[in-house]
Amino acid sequence: MSNNSEINLSTDAKIKYSNGIGKKDSKLYEMIKKETNDTFISWLKSNEDIKYFEYSNFRNLKPVGKGSYGSVLRANMKNAAGFYALKSFNNDETTLQQIINELDLYRTIGRHENILQLFGVTKIETGMV
Repeated sequence: MSNNSEINLSTDAKIKYSNGIGKKDSKLYEMIKKETNDTFISWLKSNEDIKYFEYSNFRNLKPVGKGSYGSVLRANMKNAAGFYALKSFNNDETTLQQIINELDLYRTIGRHENILQLFGVTKIETGMV
């Protein structure tokens, strides 16, 4: 996977976490440092608490914002009502650690009316967007 690939987290509904995901999980952090980023994506896809969505299932993508971390898109999903926010991240070690920190924050806080909830993850291959 090249550093131009992006990892996306879509947010919309509450998800229940049962495993520790955060920075305290040294095994996961070491995996990010030592293994390829594809291994991290595989771990996310295999985690029972985090649902994986095929990127091709999202339609009508419209940019909402952009920052140093990546960008946010508004999208519809095939066979589902409503809109989803797709938050993309640059694919590097520092950003992957930020994703872990954000996942840990979602797990710690749980549901709150002012915070979008993690719904799942997807992956964009370079050249697809």
